[in-house]
Amino acid sequence: MLKGSESGSKTFSRPIVSIAIAGIALGMAVMILSMAIVTGFKTEVRNKVTGFGAHIQITPLSMNNSYESERMQRQAHLTPEISALREVRHVQSYATKPGIVETETDIHGVIAKGIGTDFDWHFFRDKLVLGALPNISDTAITQEVLVSTHLANLLKLDTNQRITVYFANQAGSLSPRRFVISGMYETGLAEFDAQFLFMDIGHLQRINRWGLEAQLRVTGDCENQLLIVEALAFGGDGEYRFNWGDAGMRGAGPHGICIDRDTTLKVVLTDRSLTLPDSAWMTVQYPEDHSGCICDTDLVQVQTGGGSNHHYVGGYEVVLHDFRHMHQANNAVYDILDYDLKTTLISERIPEIFNWLEMIDINPKIIITLMIIVAVINMSSALLILILERVNMIGILKALGATDWSVRKIFLYTAAYLIGYGLLIGNVVGIGLCLAQEYWELVSLDPASYYVSSVPILLKWEHVLMLNIGTLAICLLVLILPSYLVTRISPVRAIRFD
Repeated sequence: MLKGSESGSKTFSRPIVSIAIAGIALGMAVMILSMAIVTGFKTEVRNKVTGFGAHIQITPLSMNNSYESERMQRQAHLTPEISALREVRHVQSYATKPGIVETETDIHGVIAKGIGTDFDWHFFRDKLVLGALPNISDTAITQEVLVSTHLANLLKLDTNQRITVYFANQAGSLSPRRFVISGMYETGLAEFDAQFLFMDIGHLQRINRWGLEAQLRVTGDCENQLLIVEALAFGGDGEYRFNWGDAGMRGAGPHGICIDRDTTLKVVLTDRSLTLPDSAWMTVQYPEDHSGCICDTDLVQVQTGGGSNHHYVGGYEVVLHDFRHMHQANNAVYDILDYDLKTTLISERIPEIFNWLEMIDINPKIIITLMIIVAVINMSSALLILILERVNMIGILKALGATDWSVRKIFLYTAAYLIGYGLLIGNVVGIGLCLAQEYWELVSLDPASYYVSSVPILLKWEHVLMLNIGTLAICLLVLILPSYLVTRISPVRAIRFD
């Protein structure tokens, strides 16, 4: 009878078992692919979005949601204190301002992002397609800008080409600035590539006139043997105050002064809004062969403090090691800030993208649930067929004194072996397809719709391990119920069963 059962097994149960193994293998391969694709897709899109705007932005409390940055004074303590947090990888200053790029044939609206020497180029260094990154330094404001290939194709631009960008100034008119394209980048985020270009933050500081800038204009009045000195003021709130020190002068002037000795005359410029002050001064070396007052401006050397614009930025960006720690890091950063500053998460600034990414999480959950249900149904069917084909064997074992549970364990061990065999095949197929896509990019996508040019893969081994353990455990737990059929088989009837 056992031989006959084995013969029957070969002709009837083997296809059922093969189908069950194939179902488990296919399900595991699909689950691995779905997890790797979703994880890779979310990671790739998040990295691109945070590459443009970091995980956390620190801005003035009154700042609105426009791309026009408001000024905030640099705070020397912020960068080291925030950088000391274990979740933080980098802190950098920035500013943004809308502008219009003009070429000989076209115009296009852009968002100029001003950056300094503290900017982390890691993200854009990997996305650089042509040319080089702008050379930002503390000694001089560079005219180099970085534009996207999307903008370059739209306006027919090339590296080393000069472009004009118009910005709105304090007077309400447009101020043109000339730049040279140093390089081009491409991220695949068409919405951002079409808008952002990167330049030295010094340009935006000067255009916005966030600080004060004092200058002196000196002319000669030789008829009266006087030097005419006038203070010029730029930036701030426009309500200027001029402090001439011990010179005894008030207001901007012009003031006529008699210089009959070596003289240094200095003016300190302030305003009503307590903008950081600036100063300008003139020095005169009185000629030894001269007498009386001088009116020769060639003897006058005028110098300025360079303005206080560089003491202001639009805000700070905080780049983290891990996106998952964003809320925890945000709370820690907020505790460091003064009362007039606020933090904004990247998920709050661009909610539509992150809401979309959160919806994608539903897909693998549905797929995994369906695949496990299919695996359970297949293995339950296979196990029932194996039990029915082994009725004689079950009866003999029971007649020899085997307990119901010991017989059930035989079939559960067999089911575990079959499940493990199917999982092994599924892992080989699933991981192999993931590696093939990762290295050869076999399946491509439209970047305009999906923000990536090919299906991204991020294979995490902890995900693979959890899928295998979870599938095996759930299947075995569910198979305990159909194995209960063994207890319903009577040894007498089973031995006589054919």
